[in-house]
Amino acid sequence: KNSLQLVRAPACRGGLSRGSGCGAAMMAPWQRLLAATTALRDAALASQREARERSLIGGALGAEGGGGDVVLCSLALRACQAEGEMERAAAWCSRARTVGLEPSSGSLAGLAEAAAGAGDARQARRWLDELFGRATGGSTSSASSSAPQPRPSLGMAALLGGLDAVLEAHLRDGDVDGAAGLLQQAEAVHWIPSVSAYTRVMDACSKSGRHDEAAALLERMVATGTPDATAFTSAIDAAARRGDVAGATVLLQRMERSKVSPNVISFNSVINACARGRQADLAATWFCKMEGVGLVPTKISFNSVLAAYAAAGRPAEARDWLQRMEAAGHTPDAITFASLVTASGKAGRPEEAAEWLAKMQEAGVAPTVSTLTGVVDAFARQGRGEEAASWLQKMEDFRVQPNGLTYSSVIAAFAKGGRPGAAEEWLVRMESARFQPDDVSYNSLIHAHARAGQVEEAVEWLEKMGARSVAPTVVSFNSAIHACAGAGQADRALWLLDRMDASGLSPDVFSYTGAVTAALAARAASRRHEAGALPRQGAVGEALVEGLLDRMLAQGVQPDKLLVGLMARALGERLRAPARLAALGPAARAEAAAQLAAL
Repeated sequence: KNSLQLVRAPACRGGLSRGSGCGAAMMAPWQRLLAATTALRDAALASQREARERSLIGGALGAEGGGGDVVLCSLALRACQAEGEMERAAAWCSRARTVGLEPSSGSLAGLAEAAAGAGDARQARRWLDELFGRATGGSTSSASSSAPQPRPSLGMAALLGGLDAVLEAHLRDGDVDGAAGLLQQAEAVHWIPSVSAYTRVMDACSKSGRHDEAAALLERMVATGTPDATAFTSAIDAAARRGDVAGATVLLQRMERSKVSPNVISFNSVINACARGRQADLAATWFCKMEGVGLVPTKISFNSVLAAYAAAGRPAEARDWLQRMEAAGHTPDAITFASLVTASGKAGRPEEAAEWLAKMQEAGVAPTVSTLTGVVDAFARQGRGEEAASWLQKMEDFRVQPNGLTYSSVIAAFAKGGRPGAAEEWLVRMESARFQPDDVSYNSLIHAHARAGQVEEAVEWLEKMGARSVAPTVVSFNSAIHACAGAGQADRALWLLDRMDASGLSPDVFSYTGAVTAALAARAASRRHEAGALPRQGAVGEALVEGLLDRMLAQGVQPDKLLVGLMARALGERLRAPARLAALGPAARAEAAAQLAAL
C-alpha cells in the first residue's frame, strides 16, 4: 500500500507513464524502483508477461538509448528468482549487459541458490561459474597452488550460500565428482567453503568407497584451519563403517593434535570401529581413555563395547560390561540384549542365548526380530535344526515376523546337521513367505548335498540358483566341485571350473584343491576297478593334475600346503620343472622341496 501511495502521489505523477522511459528518466532511483515494483506486481497478478517485461525494461534498462539502473536490474533478477524462472533470468542478464549493466555478485549467488533449489543443477552451476570467473578475472580453473584464504569483499555470506545450494544439488543427484570439483573451484578463488560443505562431501566420498578422497578433504580442511569436532567425527565414523580401526585411531589422534577436543561421539565412533574390526579389548581401552579425559560414556558407548565382545564370541566379558552399564545408571535396551544373545550364540551356548531372551522379557524390553533371530542362529551354529525351526515358529507368540535372515539360519541349521532334505523344505517355506533366498541360503543347500555325497543334487541346486536370478559365488562352485571330488568325478569338476571362468569368477586355491582331489580320486578308482588299464589311466590322471597346476599358476593362484602335498604325490619330480618352480611363490616352492624330499 505504501508503494502504491508513493508512486501515485502528485510529485510522482507528472507525465509518468509506467513502463515508459521518458517518465522514468525524470524520477529519482527510489521512485523508479517503486514504480517498477508496482508495474511488476500489476503485470504478475494479471499474468501479463509481456507487459511486465516492457515495464521492467523501461525502468531497469532505460528507454532506447536512455541508459539503465543496476538497482532495478537486480530487482528484475530477484523477481525471476522468486518465481523460479531461471531461463528468463538468464535472458535478463544478457539484456542488462547490452546496456552496460553487470549483475551484482549477490544477485548471481541468489540465482544459483534458486536454480539449485528448483532442481536445475546445470543452470545453478552456470551462475556459480560466473562468480568463479569474476573472482579469478575470467578464469574458472579449479587448480589451486596455495591454501584458500577468505575474501570478504565478494560478499562471502551470499556467495557461500549459493555454493552450499549448488553443492547440495550435486549430492542430491549423486554427482560426487561435481561436488568435489566445486569445492576445489571455491578453494582456487580463495573462498573457504563451510564446514558443513566439506563434511557433506566427505560423507558422500566415504559412502561411495572413495576413502582416500575423503581423507584428502579433511587434510584440506586442516590446511584452512576450519575443521571442527563434527568434521573429524564424520571422518572417524566413515573409517568405523568400513572397519578401519587403524584409520579411526589415527584420525582421533590427529584431531587432538589439531587442538580440536574429541567429544563422546568421536570416541564412540572409534569404539564402534573396534567392534566392527572384532578388536574387543581395544574397544575397552578406548572406552577407558574416554573416561580418562573427563567425558561421560553414554549408553551407546557401553553398547558398542558389548557389541565388540559379542562379535568376538566372549560372553563372559559381555556380561561384565552389562554390569558396568547398569552400575553407571543405564538401562539395557534391545541392542544390549541382542549383543548378549549373539555373544552366547557365537560361543556355542544356544541355551544361554535363550536365557538372555527370557531376561530381556523380565526387564520389560520387547523382543525384536534381531534378538529372536540371534537365538535361532545360536541353535543353527550347532546344527540343531529342530530347535532352530521351533524358535522361528515361536516368533509368532512374540508378535514378531521372521525375516529372510531368520529363514536362512534355519536352512543353515538343517544343512549343517546333515539333513539337506529338511533344508530344501525350509527354502520352499522361505519363498512361500515371500522372502528371496540369497546366495548364503543356496550355498548351505549345495554344501549339505556335497557333504552327503549327492553330486547330482548339489549341481542341480547350483543350476537352480542361477535360474532364479541369484548369482552363484565362488563358494557355490567350490561346494559343487568338492562334491565331485568326493565322488571322483574329475570331468564334472573340470566342467565346473570352466563354468566359473565363464561366469567371470576367479577360481581360488580351494577350487583347484577340489579339482585335483577329483582327478586323483578318479585315478585311484581306475586302479581299483580296471587293473588291466592301469598304466593308461594313471597317465591320464597325472596329465589332469599337471594341466590344473599350470592353469592355476597362469591365473596367479598359489597352492597352499595341502595342495602342494597332493601335487607332489601325483607328479613327483615333474613338479620340479623350472617353469613351474619359477611360478611358485617362495613358501610354495619351499613346501614343494620338502614334500618331494619326504617322498
